[in-house]
Amino acid sequence: MHVYTRIIRFMHDTAKRSAIQGLSQNRSVRAVVFDYGNVLCLEQTLILAFLIFTAVVLCKVHPVEFREGKWTGMKVYFGFTVAGDRSAVDAARKIVGILDEMGHEVLTRHLVEENAWEADRSISPREVYLRDMKWLDKCDMFIAEVSGSSFGLGFETGYLLGATTKKVVLFYRREVESKISLLITGITHPNCRLVPYSDLNEVAVWIRNNLAQ
Repeated sequence: MHVYTRIIRFMHDTAKRSAIQGLSQNRSVRAVVFDYGNVLCLEQTLILAFLIFTAVVLCKVHPVEFREGKWTGMKVYFGFTVAGDRSAVDAARKIVGILDEMGHEVLTRHLVEENAWEADRSISPREVYLRDMKWLDKCDMFIAEVSGSSFGLGFETGYLLGATTKKVVLFYRREVESKISLLITGITHPNCRLVPYSDLNEVAVWIRNNLAQ
């Protein structure tokens, strides 16, 4: 029998015994009813507390910590601008290449290809949206190069941090930080890590140290 059920049954039995004993001791009916009512009120309080506790346990979202050696065989949504400034494409390709070498699956590797613009426009905007949302839901982690930040990257980042508990890693070149939206460089969400870099070696070292299998 559930512990909670045992407690309620015990309270009812105790209340009944108390009522019977009170009547046998010639206590007034009013006093006995008052005591019994107090027990029922306590029961209702316990029920409310139990429901609140259950809601907190089931609904509370715990931020996930970055830990070395934790990640293996992930599905990664890699974000990189298609319509914006693609001057950081070498860094983007470096990130995708390292993730491949480490055994992770990059769902959006087409974004670092020369024909990324043409590929996305070979289908309708609605199809792009549905495809990308499917990938965002499917991925284990979102990693992006945001030096040429765009509306799309901002949408993807905001969606994942606001609607999921997935990890987000945003790389950007230090020399262009002042040109990137403050909503990106100012992120303090516990599930997001900002990684400014000056050269590609810094990018490689961070990924290998933090996303090792």
